[in-house]
Amino acid sequence: MMAEYRTTSTRALILRDDRILVEWFSPKNICFLPGGTVDGEESLNITLERELSEELQGSSFVVGRYLGKIGHRWDTDKGSDSCLNHFFEVSASNPEGISSNEEDRTMRWIDLKSDDLSSLQPPRLRQLLSEMPWDFEWDFVDS
Repeated sequence: MMAEYRTTSTRALILRDDRILVEWFSPKNICFLPGGTVDGEESLNITLERELSEELQGSSFVVGRYLGKIGHRWDTDKGSDSCLNHFFEVSASNPEGISSNEEDRTMRWIDLKSDDLSSLQPPRLRQLLSEMPWDFEWDFVDS
């Protein structure tokens, strides 16, 4: 039986050398890959293109290969929450010029071997990033 998730999101894996671009959410000291929530019947590609154009500035982006999905569940002050995250490789025309349009978030390049990687959500993504290159599609929907 397929697990149910409250929301569905798309996330951009933007690599440069041995670093990935993350959105750092300072209030909770956690980070995510750039992206956001699917609206209505929007396709995953369209969602990611829209989210990148809304949230980031300083570069244009090309959505590439679909990498797979990772389900994530966590506890909140109000109970529990869940999201099914879909990941894509994305290229940026000006990687070093990317900045955030969100007040409570900053863009950071973090090394794949950095301690900062321990703040990356969802947790399963940390393990997958250590197993590059990927010759398979991620499918972790019950974590």
